[in-house]
Amino acid sequence: MARFASPNKPITSTILPPRKKLTTQLPSRNPISNNKEIDTNNYLEIFSGPIHFPTNKKTIQHDELPSVTNELSVTLQLNLKEHDTDWINIFHKGETAKNARTPALWLSPNDSKPHLNCSVNNNWNLLISAGNSLELNKWYHIAYTLSEPQQHMELYVNGKLVGSVETNDIKFNEFSLNIGHSGTFKDFQGQMSNFRYYNIRLSADEIFKDYISYQEIGPNDYLEIFSEPIYFPTNKKTIRHKDLPAVTNELSVTFQMNLERHDPNRIAIFNKGQDKQQARTPAFFLSAKDSKPHPHCSLKHEWIYNISAGNNLELNKWYHIAYTLSEPQKRMQFYVNGELVAYTDVKDIIFNEFPLKIGHSDNNSDFQGQMSNFRYYNTCLSADDIFKDYISYHSNKLNRNRGKIRIKEVDPNDYLEIFSEPIYFPTNKKTIQHNELPSVINELSVTFQLNLERHDPNWITIFMKGEDEQQASTPALWLSRNDSKPHPNCSVKHNWAYNIPVGNNLELNKWYHIAYTLSEPQKRMEFYVNGELVGYTDVNDIRFNEFPLKIGHSDKYADFQGQMSNFRYYNIRLSADKIFKDYISYHSNKLGFKGDS
Repeated sequence: MARFASPNKPITSTILPPRKKLTTQLPSRNPISNNKEIDTNNYLEIFSGPIHFPTNKKTIQHDELPSVTNELSVTLQLNLKEHDTDWINIFHKGETAKNARTPALWLSPNDSKPHLNCSVNNNWNLLISAGNSLELNKWYHIAYTLSEPQQHMELYVNGKLVGSVETNDIKFNEFSLNIGHSGTFKDFQGQMSNFRYYNIRLSADEIFKDYISYQEIGPNDYLEIFSEPIYFPTNKKTIRHKDLPAVTNELSVTFQMNLERHDPNRIAIFNKGQDKQQARTPAFFLSAKDSKPHPHCSLKHEWIYNISAGNNLELNKWYHIAYTLSEPQKRMQFYVNGELVAYTDVKDIIFNEFPLKIGHSDNNSDFQGQMSNFRYYNTCLSADDIFKDYISYHSNKLNRNRGKIRIKEVDPNDYLEIFSEPIYFPTNKKTIQHNELPSVINELSVTFQLNLERHDPNWITIFMKGEDEQQASTPALWLSRNDSKPHPNCSVKHNWAYNIPVGNNLELNKWYHIAYTLSEPQKRMEFYVNGELVGYTDVNDIRFNEFPLKIGHSDKYADFQGQMSNFRYYNIRLSADKIFKDYISYHSNKLGFKGDS
């Protein structure tokens, strides 16, 4: 039975992304405070390549470690081989007999839930549970941070904050650091790699970068059939079975695509198989006329099994696509731009030895457009792998554009962060006076996170700087009646309420990253959702004003009901690069489940 990813009902399958759950949780992002490069004097890499434990358990003397004053961090990759009925030690600097555990990380008995640990003045064994239980035979990126100035101990798993607790009067010590073993507790059984010990507190941004840089997929796991963008059907491809990585019981396909025209017939994107032989594993088609994605595979009792996935593809727009199929997981999944859009249960998958056709198939229309970075894997990519691939694609594209566009760094004087933590509306609706905002000359931007709790039969105000009676609304953002479609707004010389509908209707109880930009020099108003441009319009003779900025309310429209966080008002036009980075920092900075504390 086909299922669609629902923001209102978190998916619990072990192969589905934590971030699908995170989109229904409260974000708590602090501004990135540390963009400096990490100096090699700030850390010691104790070992790099994967090593097996307990065979290679380590003891590092205190004087061999970087000198710690009042904060530290530890990062590593970890793969657990088996659970235990006792506590398992990952690392521990200290001695239990001496009431010293700064820093330490343990896995709980039976279920291997991470527990971060340190010693403070009135509690030598301050311990909290953080995140989900670790699965066996799966690699995790782990980061532990501890800071007396910040008065916090934090744990990140795969780049996301999963637990934090306030700490005061931390007791650092001069005992040795034990890795994979500790006194009377059970040794860790499994593998670790890239174990680093720092004498600084890593920022969430630095932890996320470290996580992204870690590559679990080996070059033998995939074939990159082509890299640079190529045109179809001019360059349609046929790859022989023996030229592809050998598949046992799972596979994945990732690529970028840009569709140039719809078709009255079904369009073939890729298909490994032959219809005459009732073989389609894997395959991906776009539906006739509207180009809705349909991933396919062949099963024992249904050779043409497929589901509809996500929204119709728009023309002349690049998409990152990922398809995964696994007999052990009994799943076929489909991702667009790093997000799971549909999945279905599958059993008794029939893999085949026919060629892989890209952009064409037996009796369907050829694909017309471009594709790039087409990879065929003999593994089932995780949601994290897919998200990293999407991010790396986006980052590379933005880096290529940097040579063409001069991008100014954002200065703290360029914006005001009106509030950071999530707050409820309309209880906490805001009115900010004009003279409290950054001084605007001819361009501005607004960024924030938003979670809508209910639609309304009237227009909903997200923000508005101006007054209707004075025919002033620069800038403004509204959600339309009943369906909550975003409508960015500004006042121009001949139209004081100039607005356009953009993107999809907002779903309830789901967090979105929103960015609005307006520029007289660029003559553009733009609107971004989750780092992607979803609408823009040309504007001339923008009328800026000196009225207050109202957030979550206005004169005669419905108040916003829901939550917002990290609301920033800028006196510059943010580039697409900056907006995407802000969206990514939203994912990486303190976004996740709070650990049990």
